[in-house]
Amino acid sequence: MEKWFLDNKYKRIYDQLCERAINRIAVGYTEKHHVLPKSLGGTKGDNLVRLTGREHYIAHMCLMRCTVGAAKRKMVYAAGWMMWGRHHDFHISSRMYESMRRAMAQTTSEMNRGRIPTIATHGGYWQRKKGSHLSLETREKMIQAQRCRRQQEPVQVRQQIGDKLRGIVRSKETRQKMSDAQMGNTKRLGKKLEHHG
Repeated sequence: MEKWFLDNKYKRIYDQLCERAINRIAVGYTEKHHVLPKSLGGTKGDNLVRLTGREHYIAHMCLMRCTVGAAKRKMVYAAGWMMWGRHHDFHISSRMYESMRRAMAQTTSEMNRGRIPTIATHGGYWQRKKGSHLSLETREKMIQAQRCRRQQEPVQVRQQIGDKLRGIVRSKETRQKMSDAQMGNTKRLGKKLEHHG
């Protein structure tokens, strides 16, 4: 267990938080926390403690700063997930945000160093989809869904978009390109298609 942890002040703070949680009866809002993180082999039972939301946040910040190697990468991702992935209403300082983003970038860089992108890891999905065709039924469903989304778009939003575009002076070349793009467009029913020349 100790091979993942540094002996620093963050480890001591973390140990004190967990020790205090073990020796008390939790009252009010608490969150479950694994003393030895699950990603490092921790199990349930005696490994689980109840921490307040603030203590849980501090515990993960400490874990991020008192681990090394692969364990550190896992703790950085766990802290990031806690802050952004679960839609918690955390308010963090700009310094903490910067610290987290740097740590995430560094661990991602270390994890990907030396890897050679393959079709499986880099664009593999689109390579497999290349050349595949959608059935007429699927296309029709997609068209219907798009129409529904457009109809549900609030009139005010459409009006705001129109107001922003109104009065924009476009060059003759731009107008020509826009006109050419609309030629043969059957979706503009009832609107006269002009060719600016």
